[in-house]
Amino acid sequence: MLHITDTHLHLWDLSRFRLPWLEAVPALQHDVAWQDYPTGDRNGRWRIDRALYVEVDVAPDQR
Repeated sequence: MLHITDTHLHLWDLSRFRLPWLEAVPALQHDVAWQDYPTGDRNGRWRIDRALYVEVDVAPDQR
């Protein structure tokens, strides 16, 4: 099995933070939680063991 560290993970809760840049990307205008993140494939060939959270550019007054 291939063990992976994902070095670029974005998560956001739109009830908590405003992300103005999402206005231009309708397909991403929903919450993205850790539970939504795939951590492996069905066949057991790979698994994400670790991840690094990346800040998602909240509105200036929420920084």
